[in-house]
Amino acid sequence: MPMRPTARADIDGYNGKVPTSTLANLGNQRPGGIGTRRESLVADSSPDAVNFMAKTTAKPTERPRELSAPHAGAILYGDWGTSRFYVLGLAFYYSLYASFWYVLGVGILVIMAGWSYSVICRCFPDGGGVYSSARQISSNLAVIGALLLCADYVVTAAMSAYDGFAYLGVPDTGHLVPPLAIAGIVAIGIFNYFGLRKVGWGALIIAMVTMVLTAIIAIYSIPHLAAGWERITPFSHMTNHLPVRWYTFVNVVLALSGVEAVANMTGVMVPPVKRTSKRTIFPVMVEVVILNLILAIGMSALTPNPANPAGKFTQPQVHSQAALQPFLNKHPDWQSKPAEKAYVSKLNPNYQRENNIQNAALRVMATDFVGKWFGWICGIVFGLLLFSAVNTAIGAMMSIQYTMARGKELPEILHQLNRFGVPAIALIPAVLVPTIILSLFHNLATLADLYAIGVVGAITINIGSTATNKTLKIKPWERAGLFLTGAVMMCVELTLAATKREALIFVLCVLGVGLLARFYAQHLRKRYQTQSALIGGIVCGLLALFLLIKGAMIWHSKTPYDALYFLVWAIMLGLLAAVAMYQCGLELGRVRAQREIVVNPPEAAPAPVSLPPAADVDRPRVLVATTGAPALLEFAAKYAAQINGCLFVLYVRHLNLSFVAQQEGPTLEEDEPARYTFELAQKFCLQKNIPMEAIYAVSQDVAYTILDFAATYGVEAVLMGVSKRSLLARSLQGDILTAVANQLPQDITLLVHA
Repeated sequence: MPMRPTARADIDGYNGKVPTSTLANLGNQRPGGIGTRRESLVADSSPDAVNFMAKTTAKPTERPRELSAPHAGAILYGDWGTSRFYVLGLAFYYSLYASFWYVLGVGILVIMAGWSYSVICRCFPDGGGVYSSARQISSNLAVIGALLLCADYVVTAAMSAYDGFAYLGVPDTGHLVPPLAIAGIVAIGIFNYFGLRKVGWGALIIAMVTMVLTAIIAIYSIPHLAAGWERITPFSHMTNHLPVRWYTFVNVVLALSGVEAVANMTGVMVPPVKRTSKRTIFPVMVEVVILNLILAIGMSALTPNPANPAGKFTQPQVHSQAALQPFLNKHPDWQSKPAEKAYVSKLNPNYQRENNIQNAALRVMATDFVGKWFGWICGIVFGLLLFSAVNTAIGAMMSIQYTMARGKELPEILHQLNRFGVPAIALIPAVLVPTIILSLFHNLATLADLYAIGVVGAITINIGSTATNKTLKIKPWERAGLFLTGAVMMCVELTLAATKREALIFVLCVLGVGLLARFYAQHLRKRYQTQSALIGGIVCGLLALFLLIKGAMIWHSKTPYDALYFLVWAIMLGLLAAVAMYQCGLELGRVRAQREIVVNPPEAAPAPVSLPPAADVDRPRVLVATTGAPALLEFAAKYAAQINGCLFVLYVRHLNLSFVAQQEGPTLEEDEPARYTFELAQKFCLQKNIPMEAIYAVSQDVAYTILDFAATYGVEAVLMGVSKRSLLARSLQGDILTAVANQLPQDITLLVHA
């Protein structure tokens, strides 16, 4: 493939802040690319033309449906499969040898939710998440559902990071795990700023290895199933009253939120969506339910001392923990004092063993049933999968904020993309809130309470909205099943709200902040944007300074671990203050610019603008992919003039989000750098008197979009510039030029402007 060096250009992005928008295909040409918006701008040489955008053809088409059942099933397994890492331990924590019955109850609820979402996916083939389905009933209800889902993803990130370090073998003593979990979330957030595109295959491999390791644990549990079954409390002998049983069941309802992700992805599923969604949900559902029951029986065979198979625990850990909690609260540093440590061991000799089972049940089973070496392998793999869940949760939080901001439900600053196609401002709360949660709550059981109230609320709204929507084609027995599932979910949600004070306060804070932000975006933004940004920046800055001073004081008076929380909060609030002040500066600049605009008299008509001639289909075609490099555009115009061809100028705006709705992506009218690029290209084409066509696209895969347009228009040559991105950015996202060079058809020449 010929390569011709000429001059340096940047094909990878623009440094400025760019508004975001829709994933759709626009233009009269054949649709292509993965989730792209195309706007084909053909030059208009009529006297009435004011600029190159005088004639714009815009024709919406659907996104390509390429998500198959195995790929969607892997995403679902990433949530349902990882939930067993803490569901089993929490069931043992609350109910000990009666845990099997509660795992069975959760399995039945998973089946009900899975079936309900198969109906939802069928009814909403273009996206059936809570925000889409509830919007048909009420926009307010849709916003509440989306905010509850945000609360779920916040705690998913916090709980997965916490449990990930527990599976890696970090002892759950003192204050070690929460700071490490916070550091892990911040690190993953930093990587997300650059857009993690190459970790998908790694996460898929880890998920497959996890399935194999979990199956091995289940196989090695078979010799212990008889002993475990003998220890299980018969259902008829359970002495707790029905309200106590219901309360215990509610505490282990966790494995649900994955179906929301599947419902959001129906817009890109391989048709028919009804069949694909069923093949996605049902196999994963069967594996999770059956394997969880087998593992629950094997877990009942665990003993306080692995060397004594006949030993038994005497009471659930929740009771022994309640007896110890006053002492632990009074002596937070008891781990470093031998006398206090001995006192704890005297009160509960099995304290450490019970903690290990609660936080890393599968690792304990792998160590006891297979071997210590296998336990280390499982701990590392399971920990990595949990960190992958943190990354998925952060991406989902950014996507929700982005989608709601595009719909004018949140401030527009949350949908502005950075040069890597990521809404960088939305990334800050996606990282900040989980770190705050981890700094406040250091117990997996409490984190589980916060998790459940968000996801159960979102699922209740989605199922209830679908069941009450009379416009959907749902059979009477299906509607009855949806009502039944929604009623059970509502009971779980009300129980959590009535019995879990921390969970209720948390979800009310999320709803309050989200609804206030919505009110600001819809009613106050235009009037008080500058003032609110200034006040917000000052408040965040003062809070950051206060927390920094407080952390320094605690560093000298107490343990350094407590000071780390204040330091993290101070850094995050400092970032928010910087963003707010930057936004304030932008608004002041816009106000000054508007005041300096000189309005022409009404009788003064704008002078006609000369435009390049219209594209001639008989001429050779040249495609240049750029984001505004003048040298590359000048060379492209010169090259097209030499071969007497027409020039297609392609500007691809990168949207690096996985969970966005079909019609969410920037428009050309919002993208100032793209308009500047086309105006610059127009100037060079006028100088060379060659035809030009401007093409604007929004895509999650820039290289694929360039290849698709090159093939669609039948070009003879593709011109690109050398990337200016750092080695780290290219390693995380891949190099666009290399991807195009490796896949470009042999009959198309690639010219690299170095």
